[in-house]
Amino acid sequence: MGLESFAVKLFIFHLSSCSFFAAGSLQTTNFGEMKDFDLACAVPNEPLLLEAGDSVSCARACAQWSDCTAFLFSRNVSASGAPLGTAGMCTACPASNITGIDFRNISKVDANTSTSTETTWINIVRRAVDPPSNTDIPITGALTIGKVFEIRGWVPIPEPAMFMMNVHHANTDDVVIRFMARFDYRSTVRRVRVSSRVAGNWSVRVLPASVFPFSEGKSFIIHFLATLQGFLVYIDNSLVHIVNESIHLANDIGYFNFEDVNVYMMYY
Repeated sequence: MGLESFAVKLFIFHLSSCSFFAAGSLQTTNFGEMKDFDLACAVPNEPLLLEAGDSVSCARACAQWSDCTAFLFSRNVSASGAPLGTAGMCTACPASNITGIDFRNISKVDANTSTSTETTWINIVRRAVDPPSNTDIPITGALTIGKVFEIRGWVPIPEPAMFMMNVHHANTDDVVIRFMARFDYRSTVRRVRVSSRVAGNWSVRVLPASVFPFSEGKSFIIHFLATLQGFLVYIDNSLVHIVNESIHLANDIGYFNFEDVNVYMMYY
């Protein structure tokens, strides 16, 4: 299987664009339908619409709510379980109450049609396919609570001494989050380091030796989720670390870069 086919096979969401008028100005909002996870919420999800709607109307309602970064859309089904068109209901967890990503409850699947009847839609600013290595990739849009970063890639062959990913703030030296996998680098063997830098001061966490799923040629998925607790770091759908520090919010995140690793897709 070629790398292009491999990337297409693992591409599991699509974007739906909707434009609407709000406060007298035209706005455009993109949402990605996530096939592989839900967002865990500390409180019951709140309804977005008072009557049945579709994914576009749900997206519009979410975009108009300042504390909405994602919504759960449930299609209406008949007594036999067959979908009834596209009409359904949508609910949302206030971003301040998002506590994590739930990979276990992937979706509710109808036994007759084998199609998902409930999916999570995430507000997505940009998707980058095959981004260049060692290059600053601009990131636009505010860094807010509830923001999800997803990076998909694989480890080069032969394996590097280390690989690194960074999310930087614009116009400052602050590093929102640095993820480094050290195979054998500066006396550190097969360990993951997660760090951040604010006003020139680094905060570094070295994860346990048991948290190192990387090997040459192996694919991976990494998620960073911004919550009130701090950043939650997931590797291959498992929570591995919580950066228990307040997140420095900004109107413009800045840029993303990575070194010595193959990344074929990222979104935020």
